[in-house]
Amino acid sequence: MRSFNGLVTCAIQDKDYLNNRYLFKRALYLQHIAQALQGYDGVTDVHYALFNGNPLKPILVCRPVLSDGKTSKWLLRLLPAVSPEVFKMSKLGPDRNCLRHTKNSSLLPRAREQSAPETATARYNNAVLQDLYMQADLEAISKWSEHERCADFAAAVLLLKTWLRQRNMGSHRRGTMNGFAATMLLVHLLETRALPLEASSYQMLRKALSFLAESQLETVGVAMKTDSDVERPSLELLNKSFDVVFMSSNGFVNILGDMSKATYNELRMEAATALALMDSNTFDGFQPLLMTKMEPSLKFDSLLRVRVTPSMARSYDAQVLDRGGNWLDLAQALICTLLSRGLGDRLRLVVPVNQGYSNTWQLDQAAINLAPTANSEAVVLTFGLVLDSSTLTRTVDMGPPAQQTEEAQRFKEFWGEKSELRRFKDSSIVEAVVWDCKEEEQGLIFKWIILHLLQRHARLQPDDIYVHYHPLTTVLSCFDQPAVAMDRGSLASQRVLRAFEHLAKQMRRLSLPLGIVSMQGVSPTFRYSDPCPPYPTANPTAFQPALEVVLQLEASGKWPEDREAMALVKTAFYIKIAEALDSSRLDCDCTVTRGYLDVQYDEYVFRFALFVERELHLYTSQHQRAADNLARLHTNAQAIPEGLQAEVDELAHHARLTTKSFLTLPAVTGMLHAYHLKNQAFGPTCRLVKRWAGAHLFSSLVEDEALDLLTLAAFGHHSGQAVPASPTTGFARVLRFLSTFDFEHDAVIVDPQESLSQQTIVDVQRHVHDVRNTLPPVVIVTPYDQVGDMFTRPKPTAMVLRRLVAYAKTSLEQYIDLGTPTETTGLVFSTPTTLLPLFNTPLTGFDLIVKLKAKKLPRAEEGLHQLLAPKADTSDQTGYKNLALGSRKRSSRPGLDYLPELVTLLQAELGSNVLFFYDQYGGDRICVSFNPKLRQPHDFNMAQLHNSMPVDEDQVQVSLRELAGVIQTLAGDLVHSITFC
Repeated sequence: MRSFNGLVTCAIQDKDYLNNRYLFKRALYLQHIAQALQGYDGVTDVHYALFNGNPLKPILVCRPVLSDGKTSKWLLRLLPAVSPEVFKMSKLGPDRNCLRHTKNSSLLPRAREQSAPETATARYNNAVLQDLYMQADLEAISKWSEHERCADFAAAVLLLKTWLRQRNMGSHRRGTMNGFAATMLLVHLLETRALPLEASSYQMLRKALSFLAESQLETVGVAMKTDSDVERPSLELLNKSFDVVFMSSNGFVNILGDMSKATYNELRMEAATALALMDSNTFDGFQPLLMTKMEPSLKFDSLLRVRVTPSMARSYDAQVLDRGGNWLDLAQALICTLLSRGLGDRLRLVVPVNQGYSNTWQLDQAAINLAPTANSEAVVLTFGLVLDSSTLTRTVDMGPPAQQTEEAQRFKEFWGEKSELRRFKDSSIVEAVVWDCKEEEQGLIFKWIILHLLQRHARLQPDDIYVHYHPLTTVLSCFDQPAVAMDRGSLASQRVLRAFEHLAKQMRRLSLPLGIVSMQGVSPTFRYSDPCPPYPTANPTAFQPALEVVLQLEASGKWPEDREAMALVKTAFYIKIAEALDSSRLDCDCTVTRGYLDVQYDEYVFRFALFVERELHLYTSQHQRAADNLARLHTNAQAIPEGLQAEVDELAHHARLTTKSFLTLPAVTGMLHAYHLKNQAFGPTCRLVKRWAGAHLFSSLVEDEALDLLTLAAFGHHSGQAVPASPTTGFARVLRFLSTFDFEHDAVIVDPQESLSQQTIVDVQRHVHDVRNTLPPVVIVTPYDQVGDMFTRPKPTAMVLRRLVAYAKTSLEQYIDLGTPTETTGLVFSTPTTLLPLFNTPLTGFDLIVKLKAKKLPRAEEGLHQLLAPKADTSDQTGYKNLALGSRKRSSRPGLDYLPELVTLLQAELGSNVLFFYDQYGGDRICVSFNPKLRQPHDFNMAQLHNSMPVDEDQVQVSLRELAGVIQTLAGDLVHSITFC
């Protein structure tokens, strides 16, 4: 709540607008009120604050005491105001000087000659004008809030203010749109008839966002409607004096006079993103827009920390004077301008995150003084960067042709020694900057640009600059040396794809009874989401995955009608393809089994599985006949033959599995692959999410494709933000999505191409609500699975989902706490190891922990233990390391991993009352959790007698030692130790 206090007019003289005299009297008036309030029992917590972050304009803040003696939850802000008649408006125009440099030398970064010309002080003048017309603007707002036909005006104001606050914009950040400016924007839209009086609050919010997204206030200012004929400054003059222009109805006050171009671009981008969210057909944007606070660590792809001193502003004394000595505000503007020019289309937005000083102080503390001569200590500023992943890795910055002498000279002066004259393949000779680096280092080019430009133009040292970008790179570095902070996963996937494309091209030339129609890779590597894709290595013990490929031949009517016969014919085709490959000149090795064909080519193993539409038709038709027969028997109350129900279930399972493996999965893989090509951070984000899920032992409990689709959902409009260019930022948004989405009532709609119509989405959501009890806990709807259970049935279960959500909430809180700089943190607030606790899971709450011998596990080298615990337990290692590596042989069957195979065997033996948790990416532990009901004494039952022990005459309970013995027997020599929790 705000209250306006009028300054005593007789205390103001007609020339007090000069040289800060009015602002000094204003501050003295506030101090007098503060002293009076200190002895008043009706208020508490009296302190000073800054008006819109302006150090020259403090206000008084207090918390009223209610009639019942309790302290109110709301604050009262006292804003001094004065009549507009005390000063002549012509003296406070944007082209007038009201701060003489001879009278304000303490505000200048360096001494200025007495004969130097005076410069316009538009910002200072606007700060004085704000107090003169504050009361008139309040009356304009009151008029519309009390208008009978505009009943939703107040609600629209609340929605717009809430949106600004959740986007970390408002009066607490200097240079952003505050609540007053947002309210005046709605007034402007109503007065210009851009909004009907009867518009709803939602329509008003949408129109305001549309106005902001489409506006160009940095070049074409906007003025509110006025009825007065008083001569006012022209918009052309105002656009030259301010970064952003939105004039009040009085014609003199620029409501957005404190806004910079950087914060205006932020406002416009947020408005455009909000509009896209509101127009989305896939889900309701109310939650991410108005109910979710956007932290800087989730909003920006990179955070830049810079240590600056007043010396940066030495060459800009006129601009510092116009800002009342606030050199930090000028330093922020200079750095934003410098980075915008240097990064070019690599950068979508750069904006200051902090202002370098506190907004509040107590009555007994000294006032904030930002004059360059008052304090020469360095201040750390933080900037948020939103990057464009499509241009982030560009290695050449093209300049003007050599013939354009002046432009070429400016380009060379900007880039310095980095610029050189080059001739390109199109015969053009231009100035250019070329960044020579390895392919896996191209994502770091923008860092090098920032360092070079800040050292060259801002005279900063490397120790004064810190660029925080994708700190979780080390988590994805799982090749020869896991500790190397370089992610080569995308390059590894690209190499696999190139090898597969070459192999597929050769296979299409083979002479076969039926020609090859398509070959579609379906393994995570083909969609860039494999946490550890195969990479050429000299390590003979490295795990060799089998890359699955769906192979489809030309249609034929000669396929047999019997399933067994069809399986044999498919095997015959595998043999035929292997023989054709062996007789070709292609350097490859083939291995044929009844179910697939393995082709080892270019150090990779591609596993081909043949899809025949006739096979799916057989399963579907046989299941339909069996199901109809079962239904008929039920209807007629006849005896059901033994095994009929099992046959129906088995046929349904095979039909579903065939549809999933050969139809849905290839289509989803193609969708995810295409999305990654458009947004290069998507694949690494999927890999981080799977690494996180694996580290918290969810590997066997959530399907790989489900995690990819959930990541895609969080990547798009579900986040309420633009698509991230940093995998770490994308990972954090996935955590927030998992922790906030209402899985119990809503379906996750994943449709990046927007191929689903609005009516289809409405029908799907209605169907989900109607039959929610029959669907799995997580429903993911895609254009290829409109039921939404293809990758979420039978897992995750409701219990596993609750556990996953709980871990996501905790990890998100850790991420925000560890990854967000504060005013007290140093320049380097995060290191590559700062966020590693997100991947360290507690081993409490389990019944048994089975530790395996790492040297016997094919994927042990992929484990994160080298990062999380470099001095890990090596008690299971004997002898020298080279001998241990030599004893670990590569599996004779590609894709064979003992850990998931063991878990599958244990699950089949011990049943659904036991859950096994493990990390398939190099984990060496299996954590076992039993159904709590089995741990309690229960009545004797022959079906549950296995692995039980008697408690008394009639009751038994599960024996952990018996179960541990079963696990030891089945696991054999893989077990190192079993711990009872």
